[in-house]
Amino acid sequence: RCTVQEQIKMHAAKGVSFVACEFSLKERNVSKDDIIMEANFVRSGALEIVTKQKKGWSYLKAGF
Repeated sequence: RCTVQEQIKMHAAKGVSFVACEFSLKERNVSKDDIIMEANFVRSGALEIVTKQKKGWSYLKAGF
């Protein structure tokens, strides 16, 4: 049974990107140091989604 961190590393090794929204981090008073090492950062998650969709990417939202 893999831990979440092991699963993240496994997927990252296969090319899956993990990206954190700097705006949301600031709003929630979360430091970048608290985010997984495998993550990259974007200024605005919403803008990143729109930009990717314009390039033909699909967006799937899971959870809440």
